[in-house]
Amino acid sequence: MFPTSHFDLVICFGGALSYVCELRQKAVKELLRVSRPGAIILVSVMSRIGSFLLDVQMPNLPLLREPDKSTSEQPGLWQPLKTGDLYGFPSRSIKLIHAPMHLYTAEELASLFDGYQILEIAGSNVTIRGYSSSAEQIAAGPEAWGTLVELERKINRDSGLLNAGSHIIIAVRK
Repeated sequence: MFPTSHFDLVICFGGALSYVCELRQKAVKELLRVSRPGAIILVSVMSRIGSFLLDVQMPNLPLLREPDKSTSEQPGLWQPLKTGDLYGFPSRSIKLIHAPMHLYTAEELASLFDGYQILEIAGSNVTIRGYSSSAEQIAAGPEAWGTLVELERKINRDSGLLNAGSHIIIAVRK
């Protein structure tokens, strides 16, 4: 749809690359194709580890009791954790079957841009995930919210936490 080398900045947020599943290399090639030399490409993907941490924290006792059991309500724990591939599970937010998706690790995301300059890679929502009453309470107080945002800025690039948030964000220079 867009000409080659057309954009100085390409933004692919919202986890779009998570939904193209096995076409992810092709999608990244397209992001690179439409970018001019020297352009910045910003991408966010759903985090494999962060997604599982959120699911286990819910708490999800059936998943923890029988990690190999896969049902129509819940995929098993080990296989999606190993591969990152999730197919046909119920969505918590819209109560329908969720679209197939691929969950990433920071290393896997970075490997899609081999040969290009990675300017930054960070976790997103490392300190607080999802919509919860605690998030609402923190957001209601400007001082507390400011502290949480500053905490997120300080720790979301830590190599041990890159995979812990809900998303992983990468900035690449073509």
